[in-house]
Amino acid sequence: MARVGELVRMNGAGVIDESWIADMWSGGSHDVWQRGGQTALFPKGAYRSFWYTTGEGEMFALGIHGQWIWIDPARKVVIAKQSSQSQPVSDPMKAANVASFRQIAHGF
Repeated sequence: MARVGELVRMNGAGVIDESWIADMWSGGSHDVWQRGGQTALFPKGAYRSFWYTTGEGEMFALGIHGQWIWIDPARKVVIAKQSSQSQPVSDPMKAANVASFRQIAHGF
């Protein structure tokens, strides 16, 4: 998971077409995002090609039960989190994870 995240952070690193990575970063329709359930955590966020952008320079992939790939290219950080949370989706756990990822990326 971390290697996939690093490929995305490095704009494909010659393995994935850079235009595909740029398209993911462009996000989808912000209007559609505003009608979804993630706006409390990421008011400026977007979703495209199975990846989420936070609207604050980060990108992530999210799986059920707590798997994450978190990418902060400005700080050159990729975090891969594997998990087996009891609930498939938990908004409080998402918020806690995002806070932790940002603390790690910002160097505490």
